[in-house]
Amino acid sequence: MTREAANIHRPRIWAVGISRLRELYRELSSSYDDAADIRILERGFDDALQAISAAGVAQPDVIVSAGANGSYVKTRTDIPVVLVSATGFDVMQALARARRESRKIALVMHGETPLEVQRFLSSFEIEVKTMSYITTQDAETCVLDLRDSGAEIIVGPGLVTELADKAGMRSVFLYSLGSVQAAFDNALELARAVRAEGVRRRRLDQVLENLRDGVVALDATGRIEAVSGKMASILGVPASQAVGKMLVELSREAALAVPRTSGESLAGR
Repeated sequence: MTREAANIHRPRIWAVGISRLRELYRELSSSYDDAADIRILERGFDDALQAISAAGVAQPDVIVSAGANGSYVKTRTDIPVVLVSATGFDVMQALARARRESRKIALVMHGETPLEVQRFLSSFEIEVKTMSYITTQDAETCVLDLRDSGAEIIVGPGLVTELADKAGMRSVFLYSLGSVQAAFDNALELARAVRAEGVRRRRLDQVLENLRDGVVALDATGRIEAVSGKMASILGVPASQAVGKMLVELSREAALAVPRTSGESLAGR
C-alpha cells in the first residue's frame, strides 16, 4: 500500500497551536504515524477556522487544541475538538521550575483555576497569585496587571507565556509532553469512532437508495439519520437536507406514526 493510500484509511487529526504548544506537537506527532495522519496547523482562532473550512473533503476527523484558541475553535465548528488539559502534576512541575528563578510567581490559566490547584497552593502555603482569562484581551490584561503588581515570572499556556515575554517578564510553559500525549490518544480514539460512524451511515444510505418504499431512519431522539429518496419526496425536502433534522419538524404526521421502540424506522405506505 502506498503512503497516499494509507493516508486515506488513517484517521485525520489536526493539532492546532500558535505558540510553544506546537513544539510539543512536533515532538510527538511522528510516534503516531502508523495510527493517524496528524497535521500541525500553526494558526489560531479565525485563521484556523478558515483553514479547516478550506480543506473541504480533507477536513480532519478530530481537532486537538488548547486554551482560548481551542475553546474558540470548539464553539465554531461541528468537528469534534479535544482540548489539551494541564494536569495537577503539570502545574506542580511548572511552579517548581518557576520557584527556582523567583519567589514572585503568578499562575494564569484559561477558564477558572481548578479547585485541586487552589487546594494544592493552600496546603503547601505557596504564595502564588492566580488569575484566569477567557479571551486574548483578558490574557493581555492579566499579564500587564501582574507585571504592574510586581510579579516577576508567570506560569501559563503558550498565549500567556508569549505575552509575558513581550511584557519583559520571565515565563514557564504550563503544558507537558504527557498532557499533549493524553490529548492525542483521546483524539485518536474519538477519530476512530467518527470514522466507524461514517462507514455505518454510508452503508445505511446505500441500502436506502435501493429501496422503493419511503423509509427514514431515526436516532433515539427522533432526529433523521438517513432517508430514502421516496420518503424525502413525501417530506418535501431533498434527502441531504432532511438528515440531521427532527422528523417532527418536517412532518408531525410521520413522526406520530413512528413505533415507540428503541430501534426506530418508518416505512411510507
